[in-house]
This record gives sequence, structure tokens and C-alpha cells, in this order.
Amino acid sequence: MPDEKPKGVVEIASEPAAGSEPAHVSILIDGDRRFTVRTSDLENIGAQLRGKKSFSIFYSVVVPALAVFVSTGIAQTFQYISWRNDTRLKQATERAEAAKAAYGQASKAISKRYYATVIYLNAALALNKKDEVDDKLHNVDLKFNQKSFDDYNEQMRSWTDSYDQILSDIDFYIDRPILWNAQRTSVADFNDKLDCSDKTTLLSEMQRLKLNINSLKVQFAAIDYCFHQAMLPFDIEMRKALTGKDYYAIPPTEKTAAAKSLESVRSMSNEFRCFAQHRIALFNEEKRKAIFKLSRWLSDRISSLFVNPAKTARADLKKQLEKTIDECDFTKKVQDTDRFAS
Repeated sequence: MPDEKPKGVVEIASEPAAGSEPAHVSILIDGDRRFTVRTSDLENIGAQLRGKKSFSIFYSVVVPALAVFVSTGIAQTFQYISWRNDTRLKQATERAEAAKAAYGQASKAISKRYYATVIYLNAALALNKKDEVDDKLHNVDLKFNQKSFDDYNEQMRSWTDSYDQILSDIDFYIDRPILWNAQRTSVADFNDKLDCSDKTTLLSEMQRLKLNINSLKVQFAAIDYCFHQAMLPFDIEMRKALTGKDYYAIPPTEKTAAAKSLESVRSMSNEFRCFAQHRIALFNEEKRKAIFKLSRWLSDRISSLFVNPAKTARADLKKQLEKTIDECDFTKKVQDTDRFAS
């Protein structure tokens, strides 16, 4: 009959929950045996059917620990690179700024002394004239020459007071980062040896005397010596005019000779400036190299396998210094070429 249920059939029906108790599952077997299974029992049955899950040290301990280690390592690597970039860039920037300040102080002192001396030569001759002219224009000219005379003496005092400090700053901030040691200078290195005339140049004279041509300190000391030599004959004449009992007129030829010698010193100072500007450019280049680049780092590591890095750095520095000497040698004929030509 259609209402009869076939034997061996299991019927499963759920009973609604009563109050706060969860719903249950009723299992009816062949219509005469009935079983009620609680929800909590179903969870236990499912767990037993799934079986006990085995514990894996690799997936439970090794993999999480490795993930933490890798992520921490990457974070610390980027943090170190950032710190390294900031530190090295700050050092390179401070070095370049200190060198620039030392050069600026020296260059300004040279310019002031040159200008004050040129004006002084004209003022000294004007004040040396023996006349009794008394008019407004003459009085204005007299005041101007007197001021120029006083300014020269003040400038000489300032030069003398600051000379040692300028020399020390050039040595410490410009020379030592490149030459690695202090440079010794003495009047004995130049006295009656260094030719300050317009027939030669500062670089050629330093090479002839076997002085350290790459030292800006030695160059500055040589310029100081040539300033003294340029004015020495005129100063002797000036002393005669000031201390002589009778009126003594300074020969105009002495002023002309001193002015010519000053122009030679001015040319020497241009060589000094050329050298200093190249040195500062070298320090600024170090600022660029201070920033970490993976490609450059890999290239340096590969190169270090075949060549000593320190030896390579010394060779590169030597090339830079030789290039500076070549470009600041004013005895060479200027070539009509365009550096930026395509």
C-alpha cells in the first residue's frame, strides 16, 4: 500500500526548541525505534567522525615565526637605510658647507686686501704732494685720500688678525678631508724662492718648489707672501717719506711697479679660487653618493671582488685632483670648445 513505509528507512526530524533549550534532532528507524539526539551531542559526534587533528610544529611554530622574522627584517632594513642616508647626507652636507664657508672667508679677505691696496697706492701719492691749495674740491679729495689711507691700514690689521684662523680653516675644512693630514707652511718655503712676478703662475711655482700643489692652505700662504712682496719696495719709499727730515717725494714709478705686482697676485688668487671651487664641487658630489642606491651598491660589491675598493677610491681621487690642476692651469691655451655641445 502507498501509505506503508519501506523497511530500513531512517527518518530524521527536528523538534522545535522548548524555552531556552536548543532544538533537538529525532531519528526514527523503521517507524518503531525513535532516538533523540541533542545539539551538543551532534557536535561531539562530528568531532569524532572528523578524527583528532595532528599537531604540526612546522605550520604551527616555524611558519609564523619565519613570517614575523622576515617582516621584521625587512622593516629594520628599510629603517637602517633611511637612518644611513640621513646620517651620511648630513655629514656630507656639513663638510661641503664648512668648506664653502672657509673658502668664502679666504676669497673675501683677498678681494678686500687687493682693493684696499690699489686705492691706497693712489691715496699715498696724492697725500705725498707738497702744496698749499685750499679749495673745496681739494679738501674733498684730501678727505677721500685720507680715508683710503686709513682703510688700508685697517684692512692690513684685519688681515693680520684673521690670517692664522683663515689658514687653519682652509687646512681643516678643505684640505684634510681630501689630503688626510695637516699641511705645513712656513715663510722659509717661499722666502727668496717664490717668483711672484707676472712671468709665472702660482701652480707652476708650487710645482717648481716641490710644494703640495693640491693644498689650498699652501696656496693661500703663497698669496700672502706675494702680497707682502708686491708692496715691499713701495713701503720702503713710504717709510722714507714719513720719517725723513726733509720733504721726500715718492717716485710715481714705485706706485706703477707695485700696481703691476698686485695684478700678478690677483692672477694667483684666481688660480686659488679655481682650485677651491673644484674642491667644493667634489664635496657636493659626495652628497649625491651619500644616498643609498641598490644598483650602485651591487656594482661596488661586484667590483670589490676584483679590485681593492680603497685602491679604487684613491685612484678616482687622484684623477679628480689631476683634472683640477689641468683646468686651473692658466698657462694653457684655451680651446674653443663647447662643454655642453651635443
